[in-house]
Amino acid sequence: MNLKYFALLGIAGAFFMLFYMSPQEMVQVSVQSALEEVVAEKSTEVVNEDVMAGILPYKTTHPSVVSDYLENLADMVYVGTFSLVFEGEVDEQLEEMISDNFPGTKIKSFVLEEDMSKKELDEVVDDLDGFVLGITDFSHYLPKGVADFHDELSRTVIETFDFWQLDEVEVGSWQTLYVVMKYAEEVEAQDVEIVDHTNSSNGDDFEDSVSSFYILFKDGEISADRAVTVMALGDIMMGRYVRTLMDRENNPARSFEKIRGKEDRFFYGADTFFANLEGPIKGEGYRSGTSVVFGFHEDTAPLLKSFGFDVLSLANNHILNQGWDGLDSTYAALNNSGMTACGHPTEIDRSSVVHRYFGSKHYAFVCFDDVAHRIDRGEAVELIADIDEETDYTIVSIHWGVEYAHTPHNSLQVEPAHAFVDAGADVVIGHHPHVVQTFEIYNGAPIFYSLGNFIFDQYWSYDTEEQLGVGLALGASSDDGGSVLRFYLFPMHSDKSQPYLMNESEQERFYDRFINWGGYDDDMATQIRSGVIEIEL
Repeated sequence: MNLKYFALLGIAGAFFMLFYMSPQEMVQVSVQSALEEVVAEKSTEVVNEDVMAGILPYKTTHPSVVSDYLENLADMVYVGTFSLVFEGEVDEQLEEMISDNFPGTKIKSFVLEEDMSKKELDEVVDDLDGFVLGITDFSHYLPKGVADFHDELSRTVIETFDFWQLDEVEVGSWQTLYVVMKYAEEVEAQDVEIVDHTNSSNGDDFEDSVSSFYILFKDGEISADRAVTVMALGDIMMGRYVRTLMDRENNPARSFEKIRGKEDRFFYGADTFFANLEGPIKGEGYRSGTSVVFGFHEDTAPLLKSFGFDVLSLANNHILNQGWDGLDSTYAALNNSGMTACGHPTEIDRSSVVHRYFGSKHYAFVCFDDVAHRIDRGEAVELIADIDEETDYTIVSIHWGVEYAHTPHNSLQVEPAHAFVDAGADVVIGHHPHVVQTFEIYNGAPIFYSLGNFIFDQYWSYDTEEQLGVGLALGASSDDGGSVLRFYLFPMHSDKSQPYLMNESEQERFYDRFINWGGYDDDMATQIRSGVIEIEL
């Protein structure tokens, strides 16, 4: 048998949750049926392709179910050597069950620690042979929608062997992925098949969940195309009462406490985190009370970077509140913290376009302000067209529109947005109105007219504390093997400058209002309520 074939298994705690939610007998029947169905579905293909594969849970809480499945697996394939890669500790029960079902099979177990260097991991790779089975779970402690979006990055990083982005993947052990993918690269088994992808939510999209991938690495070259993922959020204002509460509670990260999730996992799982920085960073900041003159403390940049922000738009009506010196100090602060500034407050500036590269993909952020300084639309369209010629994807961010209006203004927003798309924009993201506005899909491109505030201190109305995050997966794979732009909607609310994902009742209320604002047809309304919209490319 060609030992270039092996499998990486990532499986989560769905079995744990089911066990506690249902009688054990029901769980075992349900899980066993699911496993047997996967085996039956894949067995012919696996045998015909001479592929060794394993589907086993991380930590065997249901040994009888796993044992039954291993018996089925043993009928399908011959395995001379199992190289098992664990995170943290060996699962001795799993080793035992493999021995029972594969008599005479040699088992080599490797335990990876969180602090292992890549040099140490490479030494592990050198010791692997035979059938390599990596065991790790993926997106943890997050509602299903966020987990599904994070898994878009996991999928494309694995399929395209993008080692540079492994540390951004939302996974239990990136070290396990590294070891298995490196082994696959060395034995030229880079044709990746994702056999299955599941989530432990069990139908409840609002409970914390864990997701699972079942993956085969087969002899061959990389066949997948790199997708690009972006998490786009609204306006960030780190002064005024936002700062007062941070200082009062002696907690610089106060505004992120309700959205960050366990282990800050909300802020993983995307190639780029993007938002609008609604003011300058300069020195000790500017104590402005209720004034509309903003200035943020110099600790703002490292704080935002610590939560994974990569690109921030400075094209807005507050970035010059501390003069041109404030703009210069903001550029310096972002650069020194490893972030990139997008846009210019008064000009259409080609040099302020942000270019990003992942794998073979090149995409750009083009940022404009049309509030404090009206843009020349002709120049804006020309710049977008030029950038579109150079990139795979062009994302336009613009500060525009009428404050506190939930529907976009035709001449100020709709008309220029359509012109941007016609010039080559693949996505348009709007800021400034301080409330959520509707989106539309125009000529295959989503236009989000306003995401609302992300971190702000406008506590005086429900609507100004309502916001929308958008997860973009550009060039993602569809079920039929095609390429799509898939975007995820994350309705949020803010409690005194602390955004959080809406619960079920809040989300239902939000979607009722949102659909009414946009006058969407029944099909689009259904997609909106699902939180995921897909556009064929």
